[in-house]
Amino acid sequence: MGYNTYYTLEIHDANMFPLPEAELGDVDEKAVLLSSKTAINIGLDNGVLDDCIKWYNHEEDMNSISKELEDYVFVLYGDGEESDDKWKQIYYQGDHVGTSAEEYYPPINLSKIGLKNPKDATPPEPMPVEEYFWNKEDA
Repeated sequence: MGYNTYYTLEIHDANMFPLPEAELGDVDEKAVLLSSKTAINIGLDNGVLDDCIKWYNHEEDMNSISKELEDYVFVLYGDGEESDDKWKQIYYQGDHVGTSAEEYYPPINLSKIGLKNPKDATPPEPMPVEEYFWNKEDA
């Protein structure tokens, strides 16, 4: 059965700028030829792979492709079947670095629904210590 990952591949120049369309076609052809030697045939469309596939050797394959096409930077995004399996890898001249996505919730403006934001609210008075403990005499 296996594990599907939704891959997105972008191709940039060595300064991380997107390639001009005139140059993308040539790189597409070279990358497709190189990928035919790997476990997966990368079908690029104007420098972009956009597909949900099983590609277990993507790191090895992309290192190989980036070594052969050393003037280009390849940015590969993965979005796996599990909700926390999102990552980004950057390949250049046969090597790569990467990171996993981190979930982040930006602050919410509670005043829009009539609540005070926590930083603007006055904290409640602390409860007296004796109220924390059950008193046997009160039973």
